[in-house]
Amino acid sequence: MKFGSLLLFVFGCLGTKIALSEALIDRDNGPLTGLYGFPDSLEDSSLSGVGDDVWEFYATASSHSTRDAGDGESVLFDGETRRLGFRYRRGVSERLELGIDVPWVSHESGGLDGFIDRWHSIFGLPDGIRRERPKDQLLFSYEDDSGQFRFTRNVHGPGDVRLLGGWRLAQSGRSSSALRFGVKFPTGDSDSLLGSGGIDLSLGIAGDGRRLTGMARLSGFYRASATWLGAPDFDSPPVRRVVGQVSAGLGYDLTARSTLGVQLLLRSPVYDSAIAPLDDVAALLTAGIGFRLSREYVLTLAVGEDIHPGSMPDVTLVLSLQRR
Repeated sequence: MKFGSLLLFVFGCLGTKIALSEALIDRDNGPLTGLYGFPDSLEDSSLSGVGDDVWEFYATASSHSTRDAGDGESVLFDGETRRLGFRYRRGVSERLELGIDVPWVSHESGGLDGFIDRWHSIFGLPDGIRRERPKDQLLFSYEDDSGQFRFTRNVHGPGDVRLLGGWRLAQSGRSSSALRFGVKFPTGDSDSLLGSGGIDLSLGIAGDGRRLTGMARLSGFYRASATWLGAPDFDSPPVRRVVGQVSAGLGYDLTARSTLGVQLLLRSPVYDSAIAPLDDVAALLTAGIGFRLSREYVLTLAVGEDIHPGSMPDVTLVLSLQRR
């Protein structure tokens, strides 16, 4: 299905009562695609009440293993990216919620290759270029007719801070919907690939709820957004100014304190390029489980797999703790 057709389908579902009580983080950590202000599926429609707040600590670790070339361009991503973050949201009126997302980003040679090899072997998943490259090395490179970008050093530091908000559209006991918006600022060092160097704006819609098709334990969600990208401050192909993104997922309450979730995210191409990792529809499948530690705290473990090889990091591991 073409990305545009899928986007129309998702917008056509906006009036239905599909939603998920606890979606999973599906943030892109790609070296050249994860620097922009794309929302993730955790930005839901369950907005905080006046004076109430939600905070979350999260950690993601992504392994990259892809190479492509064509029409005078070539790209190679081999290494790991980690993102530690704190996200805070607070209700400021009956319908408005505002928040901030502050990340700490690192690019490293890492040590996940052995684990990823076993993961792919168990599930019969493609290995990318892992067998051709030395283990636990870092190399991000892009080359075209005008020059070459080559990144080989371990770095870490603050990433781009993103302000976010939500406007409640509808709320009932079983479902809710909201407009979601965000502004990402260039606070990270673009020379170290910790930020893009530009300002990004996002606008979208989120729907959440429970008891899908009348089943008390089954839930689902949808997200649809568009992000306007500022020009990056590093050598790259021309960036597309507007990028569309959709995601949807299902959840099932295993017990009163645990929920199993699976979701799919699709995103339109980020760059105007001749090579797939930069100019192709990205597809990320994420599965995980959330544990309700108490009435307020939820601990989540998840793993994301690039099901359109090369379009996103090979594998992403997620850990988060949320207080609502």
